Order: sequence, then structure tokens, then C-alpha cells
Amino acid sequence: MPKAYKPFQFKQFSVSHANSAMKVGTDSVLLGCMATFINAQNALDIGCGSGLLALMMAQQSNAQIVAVEIDENACKDAAHNFLKSPWADRITLCHQSIQSFYNQNKVLKFDWILVNPPYFSEENNYKITNSNRKLARQTTALTFQELIQIIGSLLDEDGMAGLVLPTTIAQSCKPIFESFQLYIQQEISIHSFQASEATRTVICLQKKPILVQHNELIIYELDKQYTAAYYELTKDFYLWADKG
Repeated sequence: MPKAYKPFQFKQFSVSHANSAMKVGTDSVLLGCMATFINAQNALDIGCGSGLLALMMAQQSNAQIVAVEIDENACKDAAHNFLKSPWADRITLCHQSIQSFYNQNKVLKFDWILVNPPYFSEENNYKITNSNRKLARQTTALTFQELIQIIGSLLDEDGMAGLVLPTTIAQSCKPIFESFQLYIQQEISIHSFQASEATRTVICLQKKPILVQHNELIIYELDKQYTAAYYELTKDFYLWADKG
């Protein structure tokens, strides 16, 4: 019997993700919390899945948001979540690949672009049996270079793009970013514990070279309670974050 997934309840919205290959996870939440959308007017969520990042952008701004998703099942969740949210009139869902969207909308420019990109290539030793989950997690349908090229083309000259990557490959991506005139503005290393190696890196990109800001976030204390910094970062979203 398939596992039942309850909607994930945030403070101002909920996310149903039963149909989506990728469920609500820490990576996307951290990316959505760390980006600043206050002055955003036009935003893009590439590979929106169940719509979490688009909803987080909507909560933090008055932007018009376009959410692009190739998977039909994920689109069902996203459409439901957007409709039930307070910002249904500001979020447009596009059921298509980002390549198709780009080819149809090359003249568009966005001042914020967010993506929690696929990063498992076929060469990795990950066994993913669900075909939709495989599509969501691997770079078979969209190469990383294609993704960055599209981001560079659709990003406004003064815009910002945010993505989260495994720390082991984040540094090696710098030449790819720069080949499409995108430069790292901020890197935030995510550690589970103070003494543990960083597993994820949130990266903010812009079109103008700048001195890179390096920061880090520790999620857990030694007793596995969330750190004060994690509570502070997520307090506008998680129901339990106010108790930190």
C-alpha cells in the first residue's frame, strides 16, 4: 500500500505533496528562508514540485510568480496548493519543461529566480526506482549547464538567483556560473552539527562580480535540538519555530 503523506502545515499556507516525487524537505525550506524577496516584482521557481518555494516567495513579497514544473503529478499538488493559498492571484503554474518555457518566453526577465536543482547524475551510485522521483533528482532531462544558461538569460541585470547544492560539488560549479556571466554573491554552508562537515551550500548569484560573502548555518545542537539560529531563520514559516 502506498505511503500516505499528510499536508505539511506552515504558518500561512499548507503544502500537499502526496503526488509529488520530491517531498517537502529541509533544502528547499532553507533556500526559501535565506533568500530575500522584499523588493521582488517578478519571480521564477524552476522545477517547483509541490510549490513550496513559490509559496515562500509569495509570503515574503508582492511579486508576480511563475512556477514551472515538468511532472504532471507534481503539478497537481502545486495547483492545489496555490489555489488554497492566500496568493493564488499572484502565482502562475506552467506545466512544461524549463527548456520549453524558456524557448517561449526568452524576452522575459525576472528579478528573483529560485531552484532546488537536480544533482544526481547517472554516474552516481544512487538507486532510484520511482521514475518520477528519478526525473526530479537526476540531470537526464536537464543538464546543469542548460539550467545555469537559462537562469543567466532570464535573470534581470540587477536580479538575484538562489540555489542549493551538495557542498561537495558547489565549488566546482563556479566556472560554470561564470561562463554564463553569473557570479557568486553569497555562500552559506549548511552543517547538521557544529563539528560535522557541511553537506549543502546555499548559493546566491548575480550578474555583477562582487566580493563573496561566506556564512554558515548549524541546524542542530549536540542534544539534537534545533539551534537558535535555525529557529530565527525559520520563524516566519515553521509553526514550531516561535518556541526557540
